[in-house]
Amino acid sequence: MKFSKNWIRLPKKTKLIESNSVTTGKTVFGGKVTVSQEDWENISDLAKKQVASQKQTKKLRKERDEAMQKYNALKVKYDATTSELAVYKKKEEEKRYFSREKLNEQTRQISDREKLRKALAFISACGLSDDFARFKFNKSRGLELE
Repeated sequence: MKFSKNWIRLPKKTKLIESNSVTTGKTVFGGKVTVSQEDWENISDLAKKQVASQKQTKKLRKERDEAMQKYNALKVKYDATTSELAVYKKKEEEKRYFSREKLNEQTRQISDREKLRKALAFISACGLSDDFARFKFNKSRGLELE
């Protein structure tokens, strides 16, 4: 297991003892208490680990807060970009694709042109091209020949 240089490596186990089981003795110098060397080392190790743990916790909270600020800033940018992309995609889709109504209109126009081409071919085949050239449409009286 690798640790970064910022991590403090603590011993895996510390012998925990109940405070009631620590034997103490009173000294003649004030209200001081004596404990065995082993108990003092255990208490000292636990105190050091507690301090290190508090420092590490504070550092990790600070890193978490900074990461959350970065995350929130990136989320705002992501949401804006997603919105822009949706608008762009919609415009591109409208440019490229026809709606059903547009496709139906184009189909009708193609059908009308095809009918007109066939009618002109029929007129020509029947020898009526000259008559057709003289034909005019009069809106007020309908169709008539000149």
